[in-house]
Order: sequence, then structure tokens, then C-alpha cells
Amino acid sequence: MRQLLIAILLATGWADIALGAPEHPTLPQVIGPLPVTQSSYPFSAADHQQKPANLAASGYVETEYLIGGLARVFDWPQAMQSTVRAMGPYTTRILVRRPRDASHFSGTVIVEPLNPSDDIDLPIMWAESYRQLMRDGDAWVGVTIKPNTITALKKFDAVRYAAVALSNPRSTPACEDSRINPLSRPTTVADESGLAWDVLSQIGALLKSGAADNPIPWPVKRLYMTVSGSPATGLDGFAERG
Repeated sequence: MRQLLIAILLATGWADIALGAPEHPTLPQVIGPLPVTQSSYPFSAADHQQKPANLAASGYVETEYLIGGLARVFDWPQAMQSTVRAMGPYTTRILVRRPRDASHFSGTVIVEPLNPSDDIDLPIMWAESYRQLMRDGDAWVGVTIKPNTITALKKFDAVRYAAVALSNPRSTPACEDSRINPLSRPTTVADESGLAWDVLSQIGALLKSGAADNPIPWPVKRLYMTVSGSPATGLDGFAERG
């Protein structure tokens, strides 16, 4: 629960108060929107689901971006006192669903770390809430945050997702393969789930910014993060391993 709370604080901008030290996330690099063709399209694209969804009929558009930057790996030796263990580059992807027209935008963005429990990106909260989100005019942003689902993305489209990686930034692994908690779902010691903390805070900062490459082209008044699952889904895998 503590890890979940901190993730929400980072995404919503309250980390300064909770952690006691001002944090001003750097804006990540943005590539996209990625082109969509008959042979290359986003994993979990609405119109390629088992039951296709017509977002356009509800006045919505779907776009996908690659997001990259530098992220830290944290440890929490004491409650609410973080220690930086390492820093390194990352690239992830975000899937954005938003109103087509500014007049229909509510000013609210929902950020969902995509559920990794089946080794693929699962937009569970979107599936549970999309009717309400679109009725209210909210935007939704799904974020890939686990190495095991990155493996699935590369199997789905190796070219489209070639750059996506959450690599271990340390020169030596934090622990042996045998000591990795299987519920935390890192694929190997070469990967690092803990980068997700800075990934989420940087994406949150981007979505609230006035940057020209912000995937939400209008002012954002409210930014919330929603997550689905339990320890079995690997959400506690954001914590330091080993």
C-alpha cells in the first residue's frame, strides 16, 4: 500500500509534501504520435480488440507515443525516506485516448499504469470505466510500466517497439535471478521495474505542462492515477528487488 500511495503522490504532484523534499520532474522526450497502418498499430488499439470499439463514434481519438528519459531506482530503508540506488535511461510507450475537440474536453486526465498480471498490457481500469470517461469528456493515458509486458510488445511488433526498454542501470545486478520475487514480474536481472517511479512522475509532469509535444493539446486541470490489482499483479514490484 505504501508503494501505491507514493505512486499516486508522484503522479498528482503531491510528492513534495509527502516526501519532504521538493521534486520537479524533468520533462521526458516524446516521439510521436506513432504512425498507424494496416500492418503496424498500437498493442491494445481500441479497433483491434476482440470486440472492437469505435472511439470515433463517441468523438474520441487514439494515439500512441514513445516516452524516454533518465529515471532513478529507489530503495526505502525507512518509511517515507527514499534512497537513490541508481539512474539510467528508459523508453516506454503511452496509449492516449482523448476527445477529438477541445470543446468536449473536461480538463481531467486519468493515467493508468497498464496491468501486467498476464504478461501483457491490460487496460483494466479503462475497460471498467470507459463509458463514464467518454461521457464526461475525460482523457485517458495508459502507460507500459513492466519489463514482462515490454517483452510482449516486442513479440507483437518488434519494429514498432524496438526502442522500448526498462533496463537495469546498475553495472552489476541487485541480486541473483533466484532471489527475484516472482510476483514482481521483472523478466531477468537485466531489467528494472523500479524505474517506473520516475517514469510515472515525468509523464505526469509532461501531461500537466504547456510543452508543444504534450499529447494532451489543451490545458489539464486535474490529473489522477488509477491502478488495478493486488500484490499478485506485480504492483509491489515497483519496489527495490533483492
